[in-house]
Amino acid sequence: MELIYWAGIRGLAYPIQLFLESHGIDYKYTAIKYDRNTWPGDKREGKLDLKELPFQCLPVLKVKDEESGETVALGETHAILRYFEAKYAPKPQLSLITQARIDALFSHAEFFIERTFYRSASRTWLEPPERDEAITDVYMPFLRSMENALQDQKVVEALWHTSEGQEGALVPSAAACFVASAFTMLTDIMPFSLARSSTLNSKTDGPVKPLASQYPACDKLVSDIEACPGAKEWLGGVTDEWSLSPPFAADLVWQAAERWDKIRAGQ
Repeated sequence: MELIYWAGIRGLAYPIQLFLESHGIDYKYTAIKYDRNTWPGDKREGKLDLKELPFQCLPVLKVKDEESGETVALGETHAILRYFEAKYAPKPQLSLITQARIDALFSHAEFFIERTFYRSASRTWLEPPERDEAITDVYMPFLRSMENALQDQKVVEALWHTSEGQEGALVPSAAACFVASAFTMLTDIMPFSLARSSTLNSKTDGPVKPLASQYPACDKLVSDIEACPGAKEWLGGVTDEWSLSPPFAADLVWQAAERWDKIRAGQ
């Protein structure tokens, strides 16, 4: 089993790896260097191999088809996560309402990440007024909605299941990993005013507002997943880069946070 994604980028492979690592599943990770001189042109001109890249983008999972015995390529993060969940983490039958609410969490997190990637195409997305607009129109509504959804104890319990291969330990579902990835992305953009618990010890200079004091259910979900033994070890070596987009470079995100998010944290 091989997962293929861009070298040095978290991006949409992050929730997949979070699932695999937290479950202790062995896989090969192949990092491909993005070539701005060839990839966009090849995609526009239809030169990409659809057998290898079924949706002309990454991530791609190469896995053995149990029916044909052939190695096939699966595309799209959502589909890959659903495949893993069906294969490695079959869930007990949930009520229709609980399942719908889990699906809604997954979909809303996807929408948030898509909007964030879209906004990051602007060279000034990290600066006011675009930064303030994103906080008001996207970030805070997202957190309020997710915090409210995570008040449902049946939903929270359904985001975890007992692992067969880790001595009965609780491990996160596909939806939980994707939602946690969205929280991680947002708190990386706003590391002082929305400091998640796992990063608090590194915030020694300037004001800090813990995420847990504002959106405790959101913080608990991402913190619990980060604390899973497999994930905890893996996270120590994960890149800070979320995107291939130059305006989303990790150093620019941090510089903007130092300048603007510290002010917000001190208010």
